[in-house]
Amino acid sequence: MGGISAKLAPNQDLNADLQYYNSKVRNKKWLSFGRIFVGFTAKNPDLINVWSGADSDLVPRTERFMANLNYNVRNIWGGQNLILQAYGRREEVDFGASFAEVPKPPAGVVLPVFLSSARGNTNAYGAKLVLNKKWNSFNFTYGVDVDLENFTGDQAIFNPQKSAQSGGLVNQTDAFVGRYPDTKTSALSGFIQANWNITEKLTFSGGVRQQLINVKLDDFVGFKEQVYMHFGYGNSADAVKGGKNNYDVTLLNASLLYKFNPSWQTWLNFSQGFAVPDAAKSYGFGKYQLSNNRWNLLNSMNIAEQPLSGIKTDQVELGFRHNRTSEDGLSAQGSVFYALSNKTLKIDNAAFTISLLDQKLRNYGFEGAVSYRFAQGLELGGNVLLMQSETETVDKGWQNQSVYTTNPSKFMVFTGWNAKAFH
Repeated sequence: MGGISAKLAPNQDLNADLQYYNSKVRNKKWLSFGRIFVGFTAKNPDLINVWSGADSDLVPRTERFMANLNYNVRNIWGGQNLILQAYGRREEVDFGASFAEVPKPPAGVVLPVFLSSARGNTNAYGAKLVLNKKWNSFNFTYGVDVDLENFTGDQAIFNPQKSAQSGGLVNQTDAFVGRYPDTKTSALSGFIQANWNITEKLTFSGGVRQQLINVKLDDFVGFKEQVYMHFGYGNSADAVKGGKNNYDVTLLNASLLYKFNPSWQTWLNFSQGFAVPDAAKSYGFGKYQLSNNRWNLLNSMNIAEQPLSGIKTDQVELGFRHNRTSEDGLSAQGSVFYALSNKTLKIDNAAFTISLLDQKLRNYGFEGAVSYRFAQGLELGGNVLLMQSETETVDKGWQNQSVYTTNPSKFMVFTGWNAKAFH
């Protein structure tokens, strides 16, 4: 990773940042389930070991290239500051060999025990234009941004005989099948944010953001049916219809900040957020029936007929902050928060699908941090997040949220040393 900055004029700056990241398993040892997978099929863990000789076409890997460009010009158009940003990111992710997540096949379909690996590719691009203007006790920031993202997800099916002979150490790709529908997401947003210094101690901030989001999915033959056809059961299949869904949402935020003195502050904040479910994992599956060597679609979950609404969240936060006024001393902050969403996300780990439930979801808790820096440069500190996540059910009221979608409480301590000069 690296960056470069250029001063084009006294009031103009240009910054570019680049990143290339490649993380890949290269060792020759891997998990073996025993010859013909006997450790897995016989459920005998004693036969499952790590052995040498691993050689797989796909191994756990993440490769990413990212570029970001910022242009900043000050004091134009009546004393405004302008920021232009453009970015692009390409990311490829491969997973390790595992037993395929294919539910029990229908009658007459017998599949061999086989291994497979998932692969996901994401391309994201975007741009943002921001203008900022200070006027007496007011500060205005407004602008627009656009984001584009394309996602493709495939699954490699490894040769069952070669994988079985090595217990899963040697895996040769026979074919790639589609794991999720190809997805394209575009978002256009406009926003304005204002700060008003009511007094020297009291500041009010507020803003509004308007988002237009479009999600488009391609037609897609069910993943299971693609696997069945690969192993000779059927030679064609109906596709689950693709389509698109549009979201138009207005988000508000407002806060009050009060400064008791230069070191002590407290705030009250309200904000709204909006999230779109992962469309690739929410659609593209259905119920099929094999007839005359063709998989006929009986019904399906598709974006055209069952559009998923987004998840809107309202959050309130009350907090305090103490900043050290010198190089040494105490620094601390903490806040209590309460967030309420209009929908609950449901994840099916067997089918690897996502759906929305008409159940409210709430998260509440406390987040805090404290540190103390000594005159010699030594610093000790820690932070904590205590959070409860619950969903409202019809029959039992508020119940703990699933572990797959909740965030756990956590605690961390740290120590460090900082000195301006070495002697």
